[in-house]
Amino acid sequence: MKKLICSIGVISILVIVAIFLKPIIFQEENPIPIMKGILKFSTKKYDIVEVLKEPIKYITKTSNGDSLIKDKMKEDGWDLKDQLGSAYLFTNKDSDTLLVESVQYTEKYTIWTIRSKSSN
Repeated sequence: MKKLICSIGVISILVIVAIFLKPIIFQEENPIPIMKGILKFSTKKYDIVEVLKEPIKYITKTSNGDSLIKDKMKEDGWDLKDQLGSAYLFTNKDSDTLLVESVQYTEKYTIWTIRSKSSN
């Protein structure tokens, strides 16, 4: 009987915690790719991790994410054209444009989403 009451108590606490944390955990819809990216930071020496291919999303540590995403885009042939709030506008030599938006996932991590590509 005590085990049953204990089990119900633990399950109740977990449900209450899940209800309160749901907005944080599911803010980027499926949290599994994000959690895999965070695990890569803790198991290996990564500065920036691609967590989704469609749409392309990267995760960085919040402390130096801006410089990391700018460096990554520069490596990929994109030049910073402008900053629009929490988003960056990049162009390449073919005059294509790319918008990279940031969302702070937690206090420690920022998610960068490549929102659009277009040709002028």
